[in-house]
Amino acid sequence: DDADALGRVLGHDAARADRLVVGMRVNSQESQGFSHDPMIWSRPMTSTDSRQPLIASFSAAQQLSEGLLERKTAVGAELTFRPHPALEASLSLTYENDGGAVRRTRGATGAPELGGDPSTDLDPRTATRSWRLYLLAPQYAQSLSTVLRGTAALGPHLSVQAFAQLFTQGIAYGGPLRAVVGPGRSIVQVDGLARATPADIPAYPDQRQADLSLNLVLRWEWRVGSNMYLAYTHQTSGWLTPNDHRLSLFGETGALMAPSATRGDAVMFKIDVLAAL
Repeated sequence: DDADALGRVLGHDAARADRLVVGMRVNSQESQGFSHDPMIWSRPMTSTDSRQPLIASFSAAQQLSEGLLERKTAVGAELTFRPHPALEASLSLTYENDGGAVRRTRGATGAPELGGDPSTDLDPRTATRSWRLYLLAPQYAQSLSTVLRGTAALGPHLSVQAFAQLFTQGIAYGGPLRAVVGPGRSIVQVDGLARATPADIPAYPDQRQADLSLNLVLRWEWRVGSNMYLAYTHQTSGWLTPNDHRLSLFGETGALMAPSATRGDAVMFKIDVLAAL
């Protein structure tokens, strides 16, 4: 699972018994007792006076671990503009970039030098009983979230709210590595990994994803405690597997135009009535 970054466990999956561990031992059914290498962590933050019409804030975080080979970087900024008590707009950006973590790119297969078939995954329930090949690669990921909000009071009882968010994410893998493991659970050191060969049939499970969300809500308080809402929502989600292994914010945003992208629009009308008892 690419989202599982605990310790150095590669391909963690609660349904699998063929666990491959780098630098530590894990129970075949439970992933417990993780030990973590020392980390370097830094997180500066700053912001301007919140009483001013224009408010800005900035934050950054940097984490280095595994002998400085793995890094996690996050940068965020927000700008809020209040020119009038009845009008407010804000823009926020969050960028995250991770790199260096070695991840398993596919399940266990037969080792070609031992007569195995690297094109067919072994049954996870019985894979640990034989010699097997694992393919791994350093993983690089980045994501960007852009959020725009606006609120305006058009009168004492009438207001409009707007919301837009663009989220992009990309996952890319570096040069494939191989590990041939004998029967039983084994510990594999990163330093002991070798470059994969064409006979291993290496895979590059790169991903690009983008989501666009738009919301517009008109609210009318037609009497005290009773409101009428008219809302419009748009959602576009795209996903693709790229040919270029380099991460690119423009390439990830392009997933919105992929043939497999899904789009949806909805209009909602709602009335809330406060009834006196």
